[in-house]
Amino acid sequence: MDQQAEVAAFGMWNFLATEVRLFGIMLFSYTAYRGVYPEGFAEAGRHTRIVIGTVNTVILLPGSFVVASTVHPAERDRGPAPRRSHRERDACSSTRKRNSAGWPCFLLRGSGNRHLKGCAMA
Repeated sequence: MDQQAEVAAFGMWNFLATEVRLFGIMLFSYTAYRGVYPEGFAEAGRHTRIVIGTVNTVILLPGSFVVASTVHPAERDRGPAPRRSHRERDACSSTRKRNSAGWPCFLLRGSGNRHLKGCAMA
């Protein structure tokens, strides 16, 4: 068990280091190019559509929250499956089979958890 915990911790730190490198390079590149080509960035800024960006953000953030708040407890096996509204449940495709806890099987395939009992794809 100790070895598994060490490997899990190493994997998490490796993932975090990779993310820092990736986003560090991206932010550095953005800053460098913005300094070299300020006119191009100013021109692009004039073409930005704030309403479209705002609507996109308003749509994406709640969806990410719903996925994170429902999948995480199921992976940790903490109590019963969280109750979800009809709209959230239908967004996960009501045409597919669900396991005994009510989780859509296509969300659980390949995740290595114990919630796959009764999952047979339609």
